[in-house]
Amino acid sequence: MVIVDPLLLVYLIPLAAILGGYLWRRRRQQLTSLQALNEARETGLTEPAPGYEYRCWVEIGGKRERIGRMFFGHELAYWAGAVSAIAGASSPTTFGVSLVDVSATTLDSQPVLVGSD
Repeated sequence: MVIVDPLLLVYLIPLAAILGGYLWRRRRQQLTSLQALNEARETGLTEPAPGYEYRCWVEIGGKRERIGRMFFGHELAYWAGAVSAIAGASSPTTFGVSLVDVSATTLDSQPVLVGSD
């Protein structure tokens, strides 16, 4: 017969739930980054002209929130990084990439890529 200390269960169950939530959010961040990368590949984005960049954003509550920019290398457009805004977003979430002037402070330009989870 195995005897389990009740205090172990009191602490183990909440810790397991916290760990599970963390792992789920982390996996969602990774999948979202891969989705953006695949869409950029399929669309065939080319490097923008000097003074312009592709900005990545997520739409939360009807408002776009900047999460980064696209990088270019070896004929590939990509975005990489973990963003807390993505982890806190509820499904379905809209993600996008827009071509903007580097000095622009808003994200109101037309998207060149749009996706959702």
